[in-house]
Amino acid sequence: DSCIKKTRKNNRDGRLSTPRNNEKKKKKKKKKKKKKKKKKKKKKKKEEAANNNQPKSLE
Repeated sequence: DSCIKKTRKNNRDGRLSTPRNNEKKKKKKKKKKKKKKKKKKKKKKKEEAANNNQPKSLE
């Protein structure tokens, strides 16, 4: 009985939540996180490069 309740709760979003699917979802999330981190790093590098390339007229 409790098992049925659980699956019903998991199916509310229209996708069956099986252990295998959960693993897939987790992997996808990890990949997304990695991509985000890479993007952030690239952005930071670009900004640093831009800062280094500015003519130093303040000194």
